[in-house]
Amino acid sequence: MKKSSKLVTIPLVSLLSLSLFIPTMPALSLPDNTRYKIETGDFLGHAEANKAANQLKKDTGWASTIERKASYVNYFEVLSNHTYNKTETDDVIQELERTTGIKSYSKPTGTPKKYFEVLSGGYDGLQNTEKIIQQFEKDTGVNAEPKIIKQSEDFYRILSGSFNGLENVNNKIRQFETDTGIESSAKVIKHPEDFYQVLSGGFNGEANTNRIIKDFERKTGLKAEPKVIRPRGTYYQVASGGFNGSKNVDQLIKQFTNVTGIEAAKKPLRKDNYYKILSGAYIGENKVKEVIRGLKSKTGVNAVSKPIGSQADYYRILSGSYTSEAKVNQVIKELEAAAGVKAAAKPIGSPEKYYYILAEPVEGKEKANEIITNFEKSTGIEAEAKGSGSIQTYHHVVSNGHEKEAEVKKLIDQLEGDTGVKASYQKMPDHYFQIRSTVLGDKETDKVVEFYTNKSLKVNSQETSSREYSQYEIVTGPVLGEAEREKAINYFSDRKIIAKSEETGKTKQTRFDIVTNPILGTSEREKVLKFFSDRNFYARYEKTGQKAYNRYDIVTDPVLGASERNKVMDYFKSQKYFSRYESTGETGYTRFDIVTEKILGPNKRDKAVKFFKDRNHFVVSKEAGKVEGRYDIVTDPLLGEAKRDRAVKYFKDNRYYVKYQATGKKDGGRYDIETEPILGVTARDKLVKYFSDKKYFVRYKTTGKKGGGRYDIVTDPVLGDTERDRILKYFKDRKYYAISKETGEKGYDQFTIISYPILGSSLTNKGLGFFDQKGLPATSRKTNEVELEHYYQLSISYFTGQNRVNNSMERIKYLYGWDVKSTVIRQGNKVSYTDYGRTLSNMADFQMMLNPPPQTDKYRNELRYVHKDYVSKATGSIIGSNVNIRSTPSMVDNTNVLQQLHNGNTVMVIGQVGDWVEIKFTWQDALKSDVEYYLNPENFELGSKESFQFLKLSESANLTAKEINDKILKGKGILEGKGQAFINASKEYNINEIYLISHALLETGNGTSKLANGVRVNGKKVYNMYGYGAYDSCPLECGSLTAFAQGWFTPESAIIGGAKNINNNYINNDTFKQDTLYKMRWDPVAAHQYATDVGWAYKQVSSIYNLYQLLGNYSLHYDLPKYL
Repeated sequence: MKKSSKLVTIPLVSLLSLSLFIPTMPALSLPDNTRYKIETGDFLGHAEANKAANQLKKDTGWASTIERKASYVNYFEVLSNHTYNKTETDDVIQELERTTGIKSYSKPTGTPKKYFEVLSGGYDGLQNTEKIIQQFEKDTGVNAEPKIIKQSEDFYRILSGSFNGLENVNNKIRQFETDTGIESSAKVIKHPEDFYQVLSGGFNGEANTNRIIKDFERKTGLKAEPKVIRPRGTYYQVASGGFNGSKNVDQLIKQFTNVTGIEAAKKPLRKDNYYKILSGAYIGENKVKEVIRGLKSKTGVNAVSKPIGSQADYYRILSGSYTSEAKVNQVIKELEAAAGVKAAAKPIGSPEKYYYILAEPVEGKEKANEIITNFEKSTGIEAEAKGSGSIQTYHHVVSNGHEKEAEVKKLIDQLEGDTGVKASYQKMPDHYFQIRSTVLGDKETDKVVEFYTNKSLKVNSQETSSREYSQYEIVTGPVLGEAEREKAINYFSDRKIIAKSEETGKTKQTRFDIVTNPILGTSEREKVLKFFSDRNFYARYEKTGQKAYNRYDIVTDPVLGASERNKVMDYFKSQKYFSRYESTGETGYTRFDIVTEKILGPNKRDKAVKFFKDRNHFVVSKEAGKVEGRYDIVTDPLLGEAKRDRAVKYFKDNRYYVKYQATGKKDGGRYDIETEPILGVTARDKLVKYFSDKKYFVRYKTTGKKGGGRYDIVTDPVLGDTERDRILKYFKDRKYYAISKETGEKGYDQFTIISYPILGSSLTNKGLGFFDQKGLPATSRKTNEVELEHYYQLSISYFTGQNRVNNSMERIKYLYGWDVKSTVIRQGNKVSYTDYGRTLSNMADFQMMLNPPPQTDKYRNELRYVHKDYVSKATGSIIGSNVNIRSTPSMVDNTNVLQQLHNGNTVMVIGQVGDWVEIKFTWQDALKSDVEYYLNPENFELGSKESFQFLKLSESANLTAKEINDKILKGKGILEGKGQAFINASKEYNINEIYLISHALLETGNGTSKLANGVRVNGKKVYNMYGYGAYDSCPLECGSLTAFAQGWFTPESAIIGGAKNINNNYINNDTFKQDTLYKMRWDPVAAHQYATDVGWAYKQVSSIYNLYQLLGNYSLHYDLPKYL
């Protein structure tokens, strides 16, 4: 196999801006398979952590491992000594646990004391006794209970009835309570009824009303009386007149009614004509609308406009062309201000393009800045200097040992003349002179060193830390339009500087017309045209095709009477507008009287008369008839619904109006008297006799309760003489009998409360605080009974993808409130970018300028044409240099020239057409479109086989040795089982292990080649896994000698050592970091491109891709090219 692709380091500087990392872009359809584990919780003690793990498993199904942390806490116990009895001590213990969660126990201290029982008696009634006990327990804190001495009796209630009326029964209750001292109450037997009043009306005449009342009383037995609703009297009518104007009269009538409460109506007296007023002629619709609004405001009269004459044309004025957007907007603004006409800017012609101008690099930044200064001054176009090529290092070049200053000056002049490098000198302490230059770049430094060396003078050079470009490219800011572009290009051309332009991709409109909104009529049209001509702007007009009236008359709505007519005429006259009027032929009333409705009685009449007199209006009144009185009939209050309904029926039977309502009063109920509870038979029989003696019905019943018993009070046992004496004193102070006796038992009144072990100082301090708040002494101490307790955390793994781990962490925080964090177990797929610093088109142009340019076999079956004079039909050999190969048999122009071939190149001759020979050949110059296709990463979907040309080969795929051995290297000869060696090589030299394996499988024939399986050299067996040095002329011998020289004496050392060479020469080369197949093919430095085939990187991915498909778990890191 030909080893033409030897790994060689080329000392050139790549133009790549290496590995500018940009986070994975969501738009890329690349699965996130990074693996994470979640660590959560800060659990005190293994038990708590285990409980949390079980709960997590139950709630989520996630298994976790418990990990002990370095932090821990001690156990403490809290002690409190105090004088309390056992019950009180137990209460404190319970309160301590309830408020702090701390459990504890007590130990007695001191000497045991006797228990005593205190008895006090006898007390009347259980209720009284229980009341005394309740107060006793409250005052002393000692429990007690009642002890019966004498049994209790029943309570009774006495009932007597039935009594009519609530007032009657209340009198009897008051008498009973006075006589007996016993409280009692009324108990309703039959509820009282409402009183009603029935009303019927209205009846005309007093005699008629009295007759109906007598008949009602005779037939119903119920009383009633008449009620006046309208007395007898005289009706009057009041009139006032004559008033002008219907609206004026309506307003006065409304005011009259509001003041007097009396209705009135208008009575027409005199007719007048209706008139229409006409005014004209007005120019323009806006003007006529303005006059109509003024008429309405001043007179209240509506009017309409009426077009007159013929319709006028609408015009549109066009002015142009303006070469500045700012200028055209300023003219539009002035037009609207001067003529009141709106307009808009209309772009004309095609937008012009923006360009960058790029001038060839010049030596030194100072020279570049000088050119830029003159360029900007001459053209007004801004530009900047950008470093070109590689960055160079500054060197200090020093020549010592010069004796004479004159010779030094002469030498400095010669140095600058021969090399262009300036120098300075200084006198040294040894009285010799030193010449010193600061030189940029190795090449210039070598020239200076050579200058001194040729003159046999001492010289040395030393690199400095300063670096700078030696050449600078001049790049302008964006320039708009062909004129500006040519101005910039011509500037450089005139100064023998090569320059070219590049489109920025942006455009801008530069020429505009002004187009007005439609204008009505020639007058307005001429006004706008004059605006443009006054300013020396070209303008023309065109009809829009629409027409409208621009002259109008005004016609008012009909107005009634000469007064209203004259008011309108006066308005037009005051505005100096022509007007006239004409009668409509219709008439209406303009003068009215006001006549009131009939008014009953002189009081209302006088009120109406006064209204008009007070306002100085004529007024008269006259009688308008008489009227009899009108009455309602109202019954006396009727008790109950029966009487009410009897009265209502009478009026309804006689077809009289009738209604009723309750008076709000009640009467007629029946009641029993019921006593309060009475204790005992004796008191019961005494009350029964009281009611019997008064001949009242009487009975009794038990209440179910008892009373009247006699009781002692017996306390719970109390401890010690002091407590016994305190209780005895309580009863004696209240004049109660009391004695004590021993129970025969003993107990303690002093205890120490001791907590069970408490974990940590926080809860311990809480316990101490509890006793401090109660005013009790307390101390704490570390306990040796229980060991210290560690903190623990849960580790949950694994989660695939950032979204899943984030969602899982949020779920844990939501469910339990635990703190969580995630840790990457294995890095997943990601995308980064390498910035090529140029456009895709510019990169393609650069590739097309190479010699040879990128090649393709895409057109190997397509006919090409060469003139018969430049090819041997017999051998297919090209005759001559720079022979044009064409796509068609024609020399009309050179648009069909595809490429050039040279002496010695051979083609396949197919036939001949006239003077043209038809040929085919395999490898042809690729078209720019072909190059752009393979350069553009967007043409290869991430995750596809073809996208593996972007796989970053300088990073591990994070595989395991077992997975490599089981799925890839099984049955692969010497390579079988060597997965760990590839992993070690990958980690040591930062190379993708799949790439190494693919390379090794290819070079070793799947692990079967002799060179891979070991060859003896000088008595030692050597191995070569990547074919290093195995040239076609001596594959086995040269390959084994290379392995011996490298020290590859085991398969593992050959795998790892060969990876080192791949790392140094290509993938992680300091100068050319070509860590993707794409970079190997498309390095900007042509000398370091791996192949000329335009599709080389695309075609190399199959073996790597196929190996990845054998695996289950792996990470992909793509490094995509980024173009401007």
